[in-house]
Amino acid sequence: MVQSGKARPCVDARGVGWVDLSETDRELIKAAAARCGRCPFRQSCRDDLAERLQLGREANPIDQLVAGRFFNENGLEVSPRRYYARNHCHPLAATA
Repeated sequence: MVQSGKARPCVDARGVGWVDLSETDRELIKAAAARCGRCPFRQSCRDDLAERLQLGREANPIDQLVAGRFFNENGLEVSPRRYYARNHCHPLAATA
């Protein structure tokens, strides 16, 4: 995500959040999407994402859930069903 100086619970210090969605368990992805939908920072994330999308596709998020929108491994926005239908389990997901 574009760094805007605003703290967000789902984003680390580098501005990266929910990376490797294709490797994460679908139930964790659904839970993350639900939290994102209720997050008080969502509008700020939407604003940052809009700025990022203006930079061109090469700046798009890769395999991330950002501002309630899903982006695949090519940086294209996709339906959440793509991730909900899979049941990949990241090794760390069982401990989360």
